[in-house]
Amino acid sequence: MAEASGLWDSTNNQYLQPVPGAATATQPGANGTTGSALFNVAFRFGETGAWRDGNQADALKSGDLSQFSANVDFAKLRAGATDNMDDQPEGVPTHGYEDRIFASHFEDAQGRGPQPPTTYCHEPCPRAPDCASQLQPYALYVPDKPAPPSGYGLTLNLHYCGGNYNQGPPDDQALADRATGSVVLTPEGRIPCGWYWSEGGADVFEALADVARHFNLDPTYNAISGWSMGGYGTYKLLAQYPDLFARALPDIGCVSAETGWPGEPTPSISGPDAEIINPVPSFRNVPILSANANADTLCVTSSKLEVFARLYALGYRYDWREYTGGHGPYYPTFQESADFLGDAKVNPNPPHVTRVLNEAMNEPKWGLTSNHVYWLSGIQLRNATGPQGPELGTVNAFSHGFGLADPQPNPPQDTSGSSRPFVFKGQIRTWQNPQPIQASNELDLTLTNVGAVTVNIQRARLNCGVRIHAKSDGPALITLAGCHRSISIG
Repeated sequence: MAEASGLWDSTNNQYLQPVPGAATATQPGANGTTGSALFNVAFRFGETGAWRDGNQADALKSGDLSQFSANVDFAKLRAGATDNMDDQPEGVPTHGYEDRIFASHFEDAQGRGPQPPTTYCHEPCPRAPDCASQLQPYALYVPDKPAPPSGYGLTLNLHYCGGNYNQGPPDDQALADRATGSVVLTPEGRIPCGWYWSEGGADVFEALADVARHFNLDPTYNAISGWSMGGYGTYKLLAQYPDLFARALPDIGCVSAETGWPGEPTPSISGPDAEIINPVPSFRNVPILSANANADTLCVTSSKLEVFARLYALGYRYDWREYTGGHGPYYPTFQESADFLGDAKVNPNPPHVTRVLNEAMNEPKWGLTSNHVYWLSGIQLRNATGPQGPELGTVNAFSHGFGLADPQPNPPQDTSGSSRPFVFKGQIRTWQNPQPIQASNELDLTLTNVGAVTVNIQRARLNCGVRIHAKSDGPALITLAGCHRSISIG
């Protein structure tokens, strides 16, 4: 069986023939070559190129499509047999790279949407997605080992601006084969440079849900990584949903949704709501390995150092690297990345939770509601908008019910090393093991521009008679889930 598609000329009862130059409103173009009236050929195995169409392109130029076909056994069809031909050249792969497709909840247009502008705009930016249709693709790397009873882990590996789902960071195999195995997902993101906002952010979670429908996944064995714009996406999605990820690995990641921004006080084109420095306190329970390049003119080092300074001031855990030499890209060795992510699991109920709610990133239209984290939910800002636009609010909550003090940060350690032809200098900070304290039915709660929050008492290891030590800069309502009890303060 062979199959191909093109545009149909109903008047002449044939495929529309390409014109020698650029396409017109009524005919396809051939860009100076003889061209082909066919555009897409089925049954292509072992394709090459970022869009997995390199062999097809060469064949269409030559006019010989004979290599693209599939043998169909009609006896098996009549018998109703299922033969996936696992891992055979024309069969279904069970491990390694595969491109998959799913039906999205969102469809702006059929086929390809309008090309988005190349200029940046204030986030959330009202872009028309380049990939506008309901059917959306993603790339997946499946480890060469069976899933354990608890399921595979899942690692998001986000692509750079201008890339696509086949152009995530190149360490998929190492990240997949670590520990008990993790599938590695690179979504399309709807727009080549969508910065994982709005529909581009929703695409990440829709692709993740499709993977979960087809593979047994361990919901606690998650990590996130990305390169350049994907590094920004790593920071951003971690800021919105820190309780989803055990580790984060942004590589040469921008810290605003644009390139070339030197940092504050210079205004960023994408607006202060897109700057990563504001939600850094939300990273409390997630260690970060951040690889950066001193010579980077796109994701500029000076802006990233402001994020590093915030991590340092908060005493959080990090492995911060600044690379020099060569011409990039700059990233740890594949094994270093795999070792950092390792077998770390999400702690769904840490004793100390800090949450910065960025109202601009809270996009319920796209299912990106991020007003909850760990054992806190229903976070509402007292003043959601201000003179400069959407506002921020912070919840800082510490439960004495776990009987553990905050872990003390170890003194920072300077590091240096070499990854491939590149050398780096940096700093590592870790935490000591938390020391036991007397467990008690008490909750320390500090609210800044937060008018309401709900506490899951059971997950916080407290009970309905909890004594709350609350500080707030204004009126707020604290609801204790499952207790039929609310407390007004301020």
